Amino acid sequence: MGFIVFGLFASTLSPLIERSYTHEWTLGQISIGAATLAGFLQAVRWGWDPFIAPLVGRILDAKSVVSILLIPLFTGGALLLIVANMQLMIWLVSLLLIFQLTSTMFVTTTDTLATHAAAQTDRVKVMTSHTVAVDLGAALGPLMSFLIIEFATLTTSYLFAGALLILLGIGWMTYKKSNQYQPV
Repeated sequence: MGFIVFGLFASTLSPLIERSYTHEWTLGQISIGAATLAGFLQAVRWGWDPFIAPLVGRILDAKSVVSILLIPLFTGGALLLIVANMQLMIWLVSLLLIFQLTSTMFVTTTDTLATHAAAQTDRVKVMTSHTVAVDLGAALGPLMSFLIIEFATLTTSYLFAGALLILLGIGWMTYKKSNQYQPV
């Protein structure tokens, strides 16, 4: 979660928008650049998080957390694969907003999984490990994305992230189907 959502995606959003941003938008006499648009999109996500995350939390209270986790993994992965090559600005912005909605669901679900695991074992160790993993991912995401961009392309970075989310979804499906799985 930290690697893709807070790291790779957050650090490459401006270049992704800039690639497709061929006609500059203006509001009154103010030009809106790619970085402004990227900041606005991220502000929208942070603005709706306090309202959407509790709704997702209520759903998680009633359903299996692992089953719900598959939705943002597969949906987010597919969206990243699509936006990797998206050129039409209106579609790109729309898909990015949907991805950010999916990432809110992803963050809430993984945090819920961590708290369920913490309740069953040593709370401090589990929550510390979860926090460190998220922060480490958020730190390594930009590094990895810019390494990929340096030696390949921005598209490759998004294809990598999308494939990684889908592989994580397959891993969770396998885990869920195994005999070791205990419903969360």
